[in-house]
Amino acid sequence: MTDLVAARREAHDLINGAGVFGFESLLARVRMLEETTSDDEEAQRLLAQCRHTRDAVLDIIATTTRPQLGSSAYRKSA
Repeated sequence: MTDLVAARREAHDLINGAGVFGFESLLARVRMLEETTSDDEEAQRLLAQCRHTRDAVLDIIATTTRPQLGSSAYRKSA
């Protein structure tokens, strides 16, 4: 399986999560990647954008959402 085929599968898996959590930028990019039909330079550019946006979203989750989840659990048990 090529990197692009794997990325298209990953894009498909990310669509629901991106939509549910409101990450519109990621959602738009993964949809474009999933729908691309060629392995040309454009598809590679989309793949790079998806990865960059995914990493940015994960950074947001790690720095904002994740600490909030931990403190919520602490308050409920205290």
